[in-house]
Amino acid sequence: NTLPSILEKLKQKQWIEKRGISDDSSLFSILLELREEVKSVEAQLVAAQGAYDRLTSPSSPDSVVVALENVRNLLYDITRDDSGPLFDKVEETHELLNAVETSLNKCARSIDGSSDSLISVLEKVMCSGISMEMIDGIIADWNSLARKHGISPYSLPNCHASLRDELDGNVEALNKFPEAENAERIALDNF
Repeated sequence: NTLPSILEKLKQKQWIEKRGISDDSSLFSILLELREEVKSVEAQLVAAQGAYDRLTSPSSPDSVVVALENVRNLLYDITRDDSGPLFDKVEETHELLNAVETSLNKCARSIDGSSDSLISVLEKVMCSGISMEMIDGIIADWNSLARKHGISPYSLPNCHASLRDELDGNVEALNKFPEAENAERIALDNF
């Protein structure tokens, strides 16, 4: 699943369904799924930024740009003359390195350099308005509340519905109380 589709699923879920049946496991599962997808997109963004740095960072000894410059310096050291077959081969190699450099620049721009670059696309996906800290906070509160009631986090909406029914006076025992009193009176009379 992608982050936008998980967010859409989350928007469509309700804490308690209209018929009184909780949508507990789906709602909590979607929250956990959302957390994992946000983590995944964050990791993809870090990887894309790492790839860009590996290509272009002149200060990193591991970058391709530094390697390319090192190769050029080695080629300069090979030739001492401005002519001859050795010079021609070094020049040919320099031309090939120029083509590699052009390709590397295009590749770097593809990763980070325009509104449709890889990093830009990942940043747009990340702009869901929900941070990892916010999701972790919701999950922690959810787990804390479930622990307080001694229930599974997946059962929290059912517990909430039961407590709401008690507060609203919709307890099934209250509805059956008059029948129970009547049955008790009849039983006492028959005793």
